[in-house]
Amino acid sequence: MLLLAALNAGLGFVVMLIVGVPFAPAVAVIVFFVALIPLVGSVLATILTVLVGLTAGPSTAIAIGLYYLVYMQIEAYVLTPRVMGKVLAVPVLLVIIGALVGGTLLGLTGALVAMPVTTASLLIIRRVVIPAQNAKQH
Repeated sequence: MLLLAALNAGLGFVVMLIVGVPFAPAVAVIVFFVALIPLVGSVLATILTVLVGLTAGPSTAIAIGLYYLVYMQIEAYVLTPRVMGKVLAVPVLLVIIGALVGGTLLGLTGALVAMPVTTASLLIIRRVVIPAQNAKQH
């Protein structure tokens, strides 16, 4: 999560400088800490950055909003599943499916608990179900 938050803040800082968001260094530091919040951090960081961009004008807010819209898609469907899959030893496909199912069934709450539930389910299957099946075969 630290890596993703740093990437979010770093790339966001560069784009904020390019499009002219005021107080870009301070906003980037805040974005880093907000982006540490799983699943909703990027959305909150986007809202914050767009609101600060509005102080420079609507075109600045739209430009930074469009950047973060693209960034959030890349983070959600490419970066986060790969990082979570490596850190938790959960296949990338299960990370995506778990987040989609949790978000669909319970909204934001479901999306927040999807990763722990997916990881716990996989752990139970690996440590309990498979050894029990292997024991029955011998």
